[in-house]
Amino acid sequence: MTDESQVTEQPEESVDVDALQADRDQLFDRLQRLAAEFDNFRKRNAREQAAFAERASERLVKELIPILDDLGRALEAASEFDPHVHEALLSQPSDGEEGSVIEVVQKGYRLGDKVLRPARVVIAGPSEG
Repeated sequence: MTDESQVTEQPEESVDVDALQADRDQLFDRLQRLAAEFDNFRKRNAREQAAFAERASERLVKELIPILDDLGRALEAASEFDPHVHEALLSQPSDGEEGSVIEVVQKGYRLGDKVLRPARVVIAGPSEG
């Protein structure tokens, strides 16, 4: 009888091994699919982050353009020399009012009331003659 019980146990064990191998294969397949989905998610997230950064930079530049335009107009409108915001590089004889700005060599910049870099200018000196 022991021989019969051993014979019947072997087919049950082989069925269990086959079932376990099928489960293993199924789980391995799910794991591979999950890894591929995660990789796709990571790549999509990286693309979205890059697009977001590009849109944010574009928005910032668009907000700065009018400020730069206003600053340029303000510098052009400055006709009198102001030692707080101008740095006189040289003086040239001119028919214009003495001490007025003739040419802006390098733009100046302010942040609020603070001068970050004074404008470098040429000022009108006494006329010759």
